[in-house]
Amino acid sequence: MLPAAVTVDFSGITLPFGVADMLATATSFLGIYGPWILLVLGVIFSPVLYGLVMRLMGHAAKKNQVKS
Repeated sequence: MLPAAVTVDFSGITLPFGVADMLATATSFLGIYGPWILLVLGVIFSPVLYGLVMRLMGHAAKKNQVKS
């Protein structure tokens, strides 16, 4: 049998930061680490894009072959 849920009262607790502070911190982190994030995304997606381009070029070459 599962234990009963415990109710905790958080009404007297305040945080030293608000939503605006959290958003400012998140945008600051993106400003600092943005180039690295773009580099990682490029490394992850470049093989996918390369394969897509090669497949499309092969398909176009097959479609445009001159029949003799």
